[in-house]
Amino acid sequence: MLVKKAKVVPLEAIVRGYITGSAWSEYKKSGTVHGIRVPVGLIESQKLPEPLFTPSTKAEQGQHDENIHPDRAAEIIGKELCDKIASVSVRIYKEAAEYAASRGVILADTKLEFGLVEVAGSEPQLILIDEVLTPDSS
Repeated sequence: MLVKKAKVVPLEAIVRGYITGSAWSEYKKSGTVHGIRVPVGLIESQKLPEPLFTPSTKAEQGQHDENIHPDRAAEIIGKELCDKIASVSVRIYKEAAEYAASRGVILADTKLEFGLVEVAGSEPQLILIDEVLTPDSS
């Protein structure tokens, strides 16, 4: 097993393909998901027109993560890094959701976590850390 020490990005990258759970609760109250305006008239557990990047803070152990708008995530970690994480996260979700659907499984959403690894002579490299696409994270 290859292990690298990474600096954890203090953000959970959540991608939602369906409007369920806390996204549904917020939508019923405000018509938004993490402050993002979504189409009117959705019903619970409906597939969204496009997957949404809906980040949350990465709280210390024992604390609660806070759902935040992508603009707030960009303020916390920087726009360039946030845009890269959003793009990679949505791409991972889309590929996984397509694979799951081909086997009769709906991947409603998933949570991804990223870290930065120092690379000699260049910018830190963004890597995927923690569990990926498990029943606990998806």
